[in-house]
Amino acid sequence: MAHVAFIGLGRMGHGMAGRYLDAGFSLAVWNRSKAKAEDLIARGARWATSPADAADGADAIVTMVADDEASRAVWLGKDGAARSAKAGTLAIECSTVSYGHALDLARELRGRGLIYIDSPVTGLPDAAAAGKLTLLVGAEPADLESARPYLAPLSTTIRHFGAVGSGTVYKLINKLAVLWREVRNSSHYTKFSKHLKRCWDGSPSTLSSYVRGVSADRGRGVEPAPRP
Repeated sequence: MAHVAFIGLGRMGHGMAGRYLDAGFSLAVWNRSKAKAEDLIARGARWATSPADAADGADAIVTMVADDEASRAVWLGKDGAARSAKAGTLAIECSTVSYGHALDLARELRGRGLIYIDSPVTGLPDAAAAGKLTLLVGAEPADLESARPYLAPLSTTIRHFGAVGSGTVYKLINKLAVLWREVRNSSHYTKFSKHLKRCWDGSPSTLSSYVRGVSADRGRGVEPAPRP
């Protein structure tokens, strides 16, 4: 039986983890709060005491966490998954992270013998629980084929955009499009559009910073506005 480690049981991750149980996989789970895992444990998942514990013996490790910092911690921290993962394990990052982080993490994990795939998702929690997400994948073609059995429980649509990092770029573009639709109805539309044209140089790294900055404003309840 194929064994999956799933790390991060938030609004999206909880339903995604449950899909592996639905599909008959052996599953280990880790989250900062064990309470969010109780129903999965009752269904047969093993509770792991750390990301490293979850990754021990896994064929694939799937993460769904908040941001670059959380991703770095669960993969590369003192008790991170990379410490115990065996060579050849699939490292599937479903979190929305920055382009630079995706490339850095890929390089670090490859150096440890893991196969890294960036696979951010689109969809709502209900779609996550039903296995109807869209996956935006950046990976070598052969690595994607190896990962398909572990992506299939999560998704009805897998879109492959190219090499590692390309799935993350598309997700950031998608987020920017959503922000753009919102800001068009705000008083800052003219300033925002002029500022974006002036300051975005077309690079994925700049796009990452811009989207995350505006998203942070929205999270604080601030009307979308040009970033300084």
